[in-house]
Amino acid sequence: MVYKKMVYSGRPRYGWEMKDGVLLPCAEEQAVIEQIRVLRAEGISVLEIRRRLNTTQAPHRASTGWHAKHLYRIMDHYQIT
Repeated sequence: MVYKKMVYSGRPRYGWEMKDGVLLPCAEEQAVIEQIRVLRAEGISVLEIRRRLNTTQAPHRASTGWHAKHLYRIMDHYQIT
């Protein structure tokens, strides 16, 4: 897949990273997003997903670990129900 070089201002959304001015998927974070998608499909609650991500030390951007609000933002952006 070819990604266009673009001017990007600010911090990329979770799952993406900026390298040499190009927005690219971050493999570690994309794996966490997929894990969230699978757990929600299994009917696991957001609070239980948060607990599991914190227990397994899944990569996150907050220094305080995973919070429900982070999960809701990710789920909203990636249309995870």
